[in-house]
Amino acid sequence: MTMRARILAGLLGSTMFAGAALAADTSDMSLVTAAKQGDRAAVQSLLNGRAKQNVAGVEGTAALVWAATRNDMAMTDLLLRAGANVKSANEFGATALYAAAEHADPAMALKLLAAGADANMPLMSGETPLMVAASRGNIETVRALLKANANPNAKEENGGHTALMYALTERHAEVVEELVKHGADVN
Repeated sequence: MTMRARILAGLLGSTMFAGAALAADTSDMSLVTAAKQGDRAAVQSLLNGRAKQNVAGVEGTAALVWAATRNDMAMTDLLLRAGANVKSANEFGATALYAAAEHADPAMALKLLAAGADANMPLMSGETPLMVAASRGNIETVRALLKANANPNAKEENGGHTALMYALTERHAEVVEELVKHGADVN
């Protein structure tokens, strides 16, 4: 995007203009930035060009995490087809599945699990996707993770909390029942 186009987009304050300008010229945009902005056209353009060789590395991982965060199934499909590694974590230790666990709709989590995501991959702190889903009360996502063999007794490192503890703290009774049914330690 040229400097003139950036200034004009900023002055107009129009997301529609900025989106069109970004999609038209992706020469100075990264795959991560395009995914973060939810710009599928720019992601597709980048994947067709110079970013294709980077999609299996750090850039592709970060883009996939952003796609999952935005719950953008179409962008996730683009990135997975291009070779983004569903098991990789970003610089914070978050995987796309970790981001998907925040959504009540389990579709993104199911897509990532089907693509080979690890249901037990924790953040650096030890927090797992199951803990995130349990704390948010996302019962269908909790069920999807448990079906994919997520460990209901995994403990995060700061306080030794489990998914059951997160669900109890937030008073998500249905999640508590599901976790106990799948072997969560109640002691």
